[in-house]
Amino acid sequence: MNLEIELEFNPDHFKEIYFKDRNGNYVLSSTTRLSFIMLIISGLLFLLIALYQRDKFIYVSISMLFFLCWFWMYLASCFSLFKWKNGVYKFISETGRFKKHRLILRNETYTLLMDDIEHTVKWDTVNSVKTTPEYISLEAEASWMIPMKSVGHDSFQKIKEFVAERVNK
Repeated sequence: MNLEIELEFNPDHFKEIYFKDRNGNYVLSSTTRLSFIMLIISGLLFLLIALYQRDKFIYVSISMLFFLCWFWMYLASCFSLFKWKNGVYKFISETGRFKKHRLILRNETYTLLMDDIEHTVKWDTVNSVKTTPEYISLEAEASWMIPMKSVGHDSFQKIKEFVAERVNK
């Protein structure tokens, strides 16, 4: 049994998935949120101690050190988020340069055709499959995400069923 589906590439479909729940936000993403909150708390603590305990150098020094540590951790988490976002935008840009996208599902393999470039993966090399109402993710030597909006609801259901049959063998 073969299943061939034309994929509509729209960068917004991928952005909705990758940046869901504020994942690209430098303050509210899951990557930076804790370090940002602790930075604010340690900054306020430092200010309070500096204002009310300025004659006690050790308290001011320790609170300043605490603040600087959280500042460094926040910068590190922002840098990590920045690299991840650049990777997402690079993926979207590179994938968007192709005019035609087609998914071919076969009993032993699945193939993604992008213009004249063909990526074929055997089902038995798939490490994990993640299925949500918004997308299907296939992890193997190459990882692929198929947004539901790129194929439509009916084709998405067919892909989900086909993938479930092949992976659960």
